Amino acid sequence: MMCCELSPGSRLRSVRTLAPTAGAALVGLFAAACGDAQYSLGGSGSVSDLSTAPHVGRCDPHAAVDMIDDMEDADGSIFLRHDRAGVWFSYNDDTNKGADGQQWPKAGAERFFMDPVSPARAGTSAHAAHTYGSGYTNWGAGIGFDLLVQQAYDASKYSGLTFWLRRAPGAASFVRLNVTDRNSSPLGNVCDSESGHCYSDFGYDLTATEDWQEIKLQWSELTQPFWTAASDVHPAIVTSALFGIRFQADKSQDFDFSVDDIAFLCPN
Repeated sequence: MMCCELSPGSRLRSVRTLAPTAGAALVGLFAAACGDAQYSLGGSGSVSDLSTAPHVGRCDPHAAVDMIDDMEDADGSIFLRHDRAGVWFSYNDDTNKGADGQQWPKAGAERFFMDPVSPARAGTSAHAAHTYGSGYTNWGAGIGFDLLVQQAYDASKYSGLTFWLRRAPGAASFVRLNVTDRNSSPLGNVCDSESGHCYSDFGYDLTATEDWQEIKLQWSELTQPFWTAASDVHPAIVTSALFGIRFQADKSQDFDFSVDDIAFLCPN
């Protein structure tokens, strides 16, 4: 597996600062995909032969966004709409075996619960996905979900992603958004995970602040990690065959961040 450190010149994004429960079997499917070095971080860009996935998303007429999950039901499932079905999970590099600083929620747990937000963001958003921990020295830790259980999801009708992000006081500010597609996920049957040629996901390096930030990213803004091998570089993310969305802290840092109201952006 390929595992590299963050480049000192990794680009961090400047953003505006603005004031149905799944079964254990589903969770197990997602958690089982969260080992090894597939979540190594980085940042710079790169597919062809776009295929049409069988599960297709859409935006309702006149909608600005298509909500994936607003977390207000406080369970670990994304919204079961527009042919999507996934659950939130935690993952890490499994290097922290001690009693202190392990990740919460625990990787491999049967349930992922949303945390209360106090005070509520914008007066109405009372829950968010939250993780914290430290001591992961290989490639780090994070949280995320898949859009459909081990199947490709066609998000080509959307123009990008939007969500809200914040960190706790004193926690590391770096968080990377990763979006797995046909070329970077072993489920896409393109890359070879055994030889270390998977997981160079398109994504974006974010700077989380103590205040909630609304972040909007077009697909064209996403790039592959700096450590991507030349043979694995692709011209763009394959939005017609996405698998999941991840939020990841870098290795060897104390992380504590929350994500709220994640949605697809609808075309203008």
